[in-house]
Amino acid sequence: MKKTKSKQNSKTVVIIGISAAVVIGITVLALNSNLFETNSISDTSKILTKSETQIYKDCTMVTYGTTNADVDCLGLGTLHLVRDLPLSAANVKDVTLTISGNVYSIEFIAPLGKVTYDLTNLTYDAIVYQELVKNFGEIKIPFGDVEKSVRDLKDSLKGVPLIVENIIKESSESVVIPKLKVPEINIPKPEPTKQLTLSELKQTALEDINKYRTQNNLRSITLGTAISPQLYAEELLVEGCIHHVSVTGEGPMLRYKNNGDKMFLVAENIAGGLGLSWGVPEKDILRANYDMMYDDAHANWGHHDNILNPHHKSVSIGIAYDNQRLVMVQDFEQSLPPEYSYHPSSFAKQSMDQKFCW
Repeated sequence: MKKTKSKQNSKTVVIIGISAAVVIGITVLALNSNLFETNSISDTSKILTKSETQIYKDCTMVTYGTTNADVDCLGLGTLHLVRDLPLSAANVKDVTLTISGNVYSIEFIAPLGKVTYDLTNLTYDAIVYQELVKNFGEIKIPFGDVEKSVRDLKDSLKGVPLIVENIIKESSESVVIPKLKVPEINIPKPEPTKQLTLSELKQTALEDINKYRTQNNLRSITLGTAISPQLYAEELLVEGCIHHVSVTGEGPMLRYKNNGDKMFLVAENIAGGLGLSWGVPEKDILRANYDMMYDDAHANWGHHDNILNPHHKSVSIGIAYDNQRLVMVQDFEQSLPPEYSYHPSSFAKQSMDQKFCW
């Protein structure tokens, strides 16, 4: 995946997967979102007080860009689960679900390898109480070893608090735990993840570039106003490939001329593709910059040099993305000294360079 071409005025970064992958002037991210309707769990008895580990394969998981996830397994129904960190909007197949008490472990294969994390069932306590009241009314424990029997019952409920309304009654035959009271459980409503605007995403990319320049004792550059990189990023997103010379033979500077942008010497980095960063575009933008800075040996450090070029005055940025892909075009701009003029070849049509498609 790390085969790239590098020119002085055109760089390419490819980053693939959850945490990134390749740099060629194109950053490949992976987001899947093909949401479908789900039904509530129909048979709760399979998940109540069993202490043994249960494993379900070939499940599907739907996430919504929040902390919530719906996992559907054959013979189990749909579980409504949650975790502390947000999950991107996605529809994942071939999921393995392992249930141990109230810990629900998810495992599936993403483009860069195996992904695992734990979820929690917020409705677990309420379901346990409902099933206990429905099936038992009251629970009788043999009188022989009361302490051990109560301890085993408590362990089997995995921490569900039992509120006993009456004092335990002892008899020669049994100890009776009277009916259980179901406490009220408030399930928090997760707040939707804030989506940054296109202008905010471009500012995020610029600030990150300037962070690396400052760390290397270089002055910050400003955000350019050229429209060419935005138009080209949108074109590449539709095409599903990344390359510096367009299908019509336009290189970066010819695009500037044809779109009426102010002319500069332009050096270009591109990032784009498929991946899985859980629905947060700004994280993929930051990862692209990081890989161009520190994982660019395959491109002879061309992208790294563009970011740290002391002669660059500004950078015009284009960002286009959907729920599966992201493309970022960075056109670094340098003013031509007054005594020089642009060579005609800068504005000539060129043969298309190597494509990287997803």
